[in-house]
Amino acid sequence: MKKFIITIGINSLLFSTLLSSAAFAESHAVKATEHSAGSYSHTAAEKDAPFWSASQAKAAKQESLLIKKIEQDPENKAAHASLANLYLGNNKTKKAIEAYQQAIIVDADNARLFAGISVAYLHQSKYAMAKAMAEQAIKLDPEMKHAIKIKEYITKKEEVIAQAEGKSSSMPTDPVHK
Repeated sequence: MKKFIITIGINSLLFSTLLSSAAFAESHAVKATEHSAGSYSHTAAEKDAPFWSASQAKAAKQESLLIKKIEQDPENKAAHASLANLYLGNNKTKKAIEAYQQAIIVDADNARLFAGISVAYLHQSKYAMAKAMAEQAIKLDPEMKHAIKIKEYITKKEEVIAQAEGKSSSMPTDPVHK
């Protein structure tokens, strides 16, 4: 039962983290309105491509634009954060971690970046790193609910794993951070 609750917990946590971006919600609301009004038009390539291909093409275009913005202005905090969020939202976890690391270099006081990289580490089952990043987010913003939920989730997961292994120690670290 605990495993089921934890699984449900992480799914809702990840979903709420991704939906917390106002830009994400706003852009989808505009597209839904355009689509229902019939004013949204597809290019010829999008009409012939499967549904997922059009969304992948759009994500690739966004990625390209953000990379160009970063190349033009390496200190552009918003572009770094948006690129990292784009990768995480498209399940490109390795790229997301790299992008979050670069974003944190540019904006080390941004608690949202630490919460985002924490989620990316969770996707890779790197619980020690995920917990450390969540703790840093909480340190920067003690009221950040997402980071608090991530840390609580990891703590519960550590307890369940310790019980399953018959140990009382904390969760083992990932192979890179032993």
